[in-house]
Amino acid sequence: MDACLHQFLLNSTNRDHLARLVEFACIALRGVGGERQAITATLTAIRTTRLTNTWLQHVPLWTQLSQMSEIEPIYAILQMLSKFFLLVWATLQNISWLGMTRIMNVDAGRFRRLAFKFYTLGWACELVTRVLKTYGIPKRARQRSPPKVSLAQSNRVQALKALCYMLEGAQAAGIRKSGDVAVGVCGVVSAVIDIKAC
Repeated sequence: MDACLHQFLLNSTNRDHLARLVEFACIALRGVGGERQAITATLTAIRTTRLTNTWLQHVPLWTQLSQMSEIEPIYAILQMLSKFFLLVWATLQNISWLGMTRIMNVDAGRFRRLAFKFYTLGWACELVTRVLKTYGIPKRARQRSPPKVSLAQSNRVQALKALCYMLEGAQAAGIRKSGDVAVGVCGVVSAVIDIKAC
């Protein structure tokens, strides 16, 4: 058990997933009436650390934007859009971090809200992809055999994760206010899915 945990924590992505789980658990606690001052301080520390540790991590991915793993045209388009929107989100998040640390004279909050609008769009594309993969493209659904049970189950789990991420993004962008409890639960669910996939 200790060896597994040690191996898990050696990976920076795994540590980020774990920090994300704690972050959204704190948001849910704040929603049910937890100590707001202490929770806000914890959230600020976690968010700043996560942004610092992932700064410029996405830059090499811009060169891979045109590399598609999908053959079906509609899936390839959705995958490209999802990648593009999430890369724009990561770039704007980096600018927000520069404003937060006062390295650049920019409105960090404005850049963060704008970033999460692209985040929401990116995960909306992923959600549509997973739903189509699970239930089939409407006009072609009858012509194809249904996906294998394991694949369909995997697509449902990934669709749930995409929905959670989308709701989190909508809250952060100010598009839709779902409340701290709902967003916190969504964040915990998506973080657990990510951790289980590690």
